Amino acid sequence: MEAEKRLYPMKFIPIFKERIWGGNRIKTVLGLDAGDMPACGEAWMLSGLEDDDSVVANGFLEGNTLSELTEVYMGDLVGEAVYQRFGCQFPLLFKWIDAETDLSVQVHPDDALAMEREGGLGKTEMWFVREARPGSRLICDFKDGVTREVYLRALQEHRIERVLQPYQVQEGEAYYLPAGTVHALGAGLLVAEIQQSSDITYRIYDWDRKDASGKERPLHVAEAMEALTFPGEGDCGCDHDHNHNHADGHHDHCGCGHDHSHEDGPGPEGRGGVEPPAGPIRYRRQLNRTQTLVGGPHFHTGYLGLTSAIEKDLSDIDSFVVYMCTAGQAVLKADGQVVEIGMGELVLLPATANRVALYPDVKGCELLEVYMPVEPERPSETEQNPASAWLN
Repeated sequence: MEAEKRLYPMKFIPIFKERIWGGNRIKTVLGLDAGDMPACGEAWMLSGLEDDDSVVANGFLEGNTLSELTEVYMGDLVGEAVYQRFGCQFPLLFKWIDAETDLSVQVHPDDALAMEREGGLGKTEMWFVREARPGSRLICDFKDGVTREVYLRALQEHRIERVLQPYQVQEGEAYYLPAGTVHALGAGLLVAEIQQSSDITYRIYDWDRKDASGKERPLHVAEAMEALTFPGEGDCGCDHDHNHNHADGHHDHCGCGHDHSHEDGPGPEGRGGVEPPAGPIRYRRQLNRTQTLVGGPHFHTGYLGLTSAIEKDLSDIDSFVVYMCTAGQAVLKADGQVVEIGMGELVLLPATANRVALYPDVKGCELLEVYMPVEPERPSETEQNPASAWLN
């Protein structure tokens, strides 16, 4: 392939979504131009879904859709193993969500149920909290001891909140939500969401909210019932209770010997085999090195807080790599191409990129690093002088 026609770090045009619960922070905090949209709830930063296909914003491929690129470049873009598994369907969807008011209580199906009902992927996802107003909460999972019967009784009595597990939320926290987990983002949260490429949602409860015409949005209680998982279903196989949730929303380690903390690297989950449990992700914020957040079977996500430049070896990853900037800004270089990435923005590296250098600005930056978990090795990294000849 001619040098000037090689795949390169790509940026995409955001797709903005108005939502009944949306606000204006996608524009005012992230700096993404949502125009005059009065309640912008979502900005889809990278999507291969049929009716929401992201369009390249830079380079010689500008104007092409993500699906077109996948069809033409196949494994060179997404990785050979990824292409063998998903074909021309890009497997992940990246978005920002601004919850000015509470989102509905909802659930997403797993792959098997989604394929049976909709002919597509299920929806496992994670949230990284960019901003949390004082008192902000979210719901993730049922409280301990909630059975299907208890849930149905609470639903019939219009007291569903009593069976849902709330968490007080702070900026910088992360949460993992396997398909089947009941959940809801609360008012005041601005989060980055990384998920399987699916838009299937079963709405259980919508806080008796009405739209501008006075109508309530439809619910999907029957569909949700088959999708929901309950405490003790689909756990790691040990006999310990992993939730340990308190009434104030704080949470403890379970002490079972299994790695539920996501602190020190991918462990067995990093090989894409074991589904991590639903709930908060604990990690140590150490500068200038990748901290694993999620290493489950659907995607691998790391956190990078940078104050100096690093260089990373990606040659062992048979996958595309996405960098999503949650704070600050940086310069990214791969395959001789230099791209700037600012807060709120996203860059897609093709699977052919074997190395990447990341150069934060003087105030530093924070990035989420995401790839498909088809290889056991994580990218290695070393400190790099920003004046290095490798940048030239």
